Amino acid sequence: MAKAPLQQIVSKLLEAAYKNLGKSFLEFQKWLFRLFVVATILGMPYGALVEDKTLPELLQQALRATGWWLVLALGSSFLWWLFVKLFDVDLWIYYYLWIPIIVPRFGKVLYSREYLNKLLLVHESYKYEKKGKRPCPVFIQRAHLERKSFWPRWEFSIIVMLKPGKFEVNVAKSNTHANQKRWVMVANLADESFGIYNNAGKKFLKDKFGARPALGTMDRLSKRFYEVLHPETELGTSLRWGEAGEILPLRWASGGFLPIIELKGRHWALLFFRDINPIGLNIANGASETKSEYKDLHKLIGREFSEETVLLVSEPRSGASVAQQRFTVEEFGLDSASAVSEYINPGFVEKHNQLRKEHDNLNIELLRNEDGRPITPIRTPFRIRVKYHASDLRGIDDRYIKNVLFTINPFEFGVEVIWLCKFEMNEGEYILDGEFNLGRNYLIRRPVVLLAMDYLKQVFETGGSLGEIIPDSESKLLPPIPYDSLIVFNQDVELRKQRLKYLDTWLASSKSNSSAHTDDMIDERDQLKKWLAEYEETFTAPRTGNELHFHALRTLCPVAWKSLELVFSHKINYEI
Repeated sequence: MAKAPLQQIVSKLLEAAYKNLGKSFLEFQKWLFRLFVVATILGMPYGALVEDKTLPELLQQALRATGWWLVLALGSSFLWWLFVKLFDVDLWIYYYLWIPIIVPRFGKVLYSREYLNKLLLVHESYKYEKKGKRPCPVFIQRAHLERKSFWPRWEFSIIVMLKPGKFEVNVAKSNTHANQKRWVMVANLADESFGIYNNAGKKFLKDKFGARPALGTMDRLSKRFYEVLHPETELGTSLRWGEAGEILPLRWASGGFLPIIELKGRHWALLFFRDINPIGLNIANGASETKSEYKDLHKLIGREFSEETVLLVSEPRSGASVAQQRFTVEEFGLDSASAVSEYINPGFVEKHNQLRKEHDNLNIELLRNEDGRPITPIRTPFRIRVKYHASDLRGIDDRYIKNVLFTINPFEFGVEVIWLCKFEMNEGEYILDGEFNLGRNYLIRRPVVLLAMDYLKQVFETGGSLGEIIPDSESKLLPPIPYDSLIVFNQDVELRKQRLKYLDTWLASSKSNSSAHTDDMIDERDQLKKWLAEYEETFTAPRTGNELHFHALRTLCPVAWKSLELVFSHKINYEI
């Protein structure tokens, strides 16, 4: 039911206040209003009947109380904004007084056992990060995730879902899909109050919940959820995470995209080489950075597409200029259009192109809007429903995203939501990774790999799987890949070597000092050296025989093989 205009205005004001000043501020303002205004109004009958006050006296009393409330409300709002926004006083008090001193001593009196256990997790996470010389928590209140300036090495805003039953998959009837079924994943974010903001937080979760028994449970639950996604699953089937009593965390949200590229008369899956565990070919995906992204996955996936897929008209060369294609999205029609297109914005590539110019002496020029390369969303029988508190903090709102794939990665406690799409590519065009390190300000430089869909489909139909599971990783190893079913864009290997040579020279010169900028360059140099030592041969060794045998390029990360197997098992049509 649509809200009345006045309700909409109040809702927007509450949402703005909650976003900018926080839940604690709103609760304080409610208390002030009740103390001065509500209490005065409720006391008016007593004043009239017992104290024999006249109506003008009662109204004057009410106006006086309202005046005091306005003064205190406005004054406290200004002070709150000053201390919270400029000096983070509330965070200093909460994380360096309340959590380390008050909670361990008085927590049993102040909180329920369930909530106290979560606060103790906050206390336990201090040893994973430092703020200056002070230990700093990496598992924090969800309301504080976007206070970027306070947190060291901030990278993302991820909710940690700890409550059982807040995540489920249902198989519902559908009249628009071939087998008359639709798989709906529901993620209920309401009352999930904690999250992490960088990779140290991921490590904390893995250390805390990643012991062998827990991982065994995670693996078993993940397999159960994956089995529910099978085309033969009966209508009405429903499965909840933790319904058997297991309390294991899930991170929300992680989103990405799997483009199927039409090139040389064949269809190809676009993958990126991942060099951290699990190592192998992966789908382009990333974590939510804002509250709006973990509520509306269109925004997350649109940003990821804009940031990571750089389509060039020719192979890039240092010291030269090259044109970059823009993307436009073709829709199915008004009734089934994918709103992802609203958030694919070429503006996201500006920072990447600036770094390419500074670090690689490569000038990338965006083509005009009218020259955009069309992207076509691909229909799937999967959709997501995200539920969360409404702006008034009383009701529940939700957002849907359809034509996606979804999987669970138990070893990283991750839920991956992947948008399936396709676009055409011309011979001679080139794809670069557009991602860069937000905290350190340098390029990630993942090689891009295309695998032929007909080869992958043949492997799946022959063995019912895209290879054998690799122990302790949940990744799969493909059979040796025919060279004609593999395209590798490896120009970033040479650009890595060029950048490393510059960094070695610069750091050895008198320009080097102990600044934060120098620390970033040292970190970048170390990352480049490590990568080249481990993987340069994989991407540059001469081809011998008819097949590729390097394990790293035959390894499919969990989200990659699960997504591709869903495409093949559900016979999703990617060739239209």
